[in-house]
Amino acid sequence: MAETSEALEIAGTMAEIEGVDLVATGMEDLEVAKTAAAIGMAEVAAGARDLTRAADAAVVAGRAQELSEIVGAAGIVDIAEGVDMLMKGGDVRAGGAYIWRYS
Repeated sequence: MAETSEALEIAGTMAEIEGVDLVATGMEDLEVAKTAAAIGMAEVAAGARDLTRAADAAVVAGRAQELSEIVGAAGIVDIAEGVDMLMKGGDVRAGGAYIWRYS
């Protein structure tokens, strides 16, 4: 009986050592998982930031396009008005001299 009790005690001690080793490994795995989760959350936040910046850039680009179209149309009108004035004005140098002299 003494031998059986010693064998059981040894088996119990070995099982306890294995259990402690498994707990330590499990705790290390949990730390790795916590770090991975923190990195994942940071990446999600960075992705959301990038999407927000892209949306803002798209809005700005749209507004710049609208402004460009307006300025382009105004330039066409200016050219047309200038051509019309030249066609109706006759001698532009004489008119310019008159305006310069009496202003």
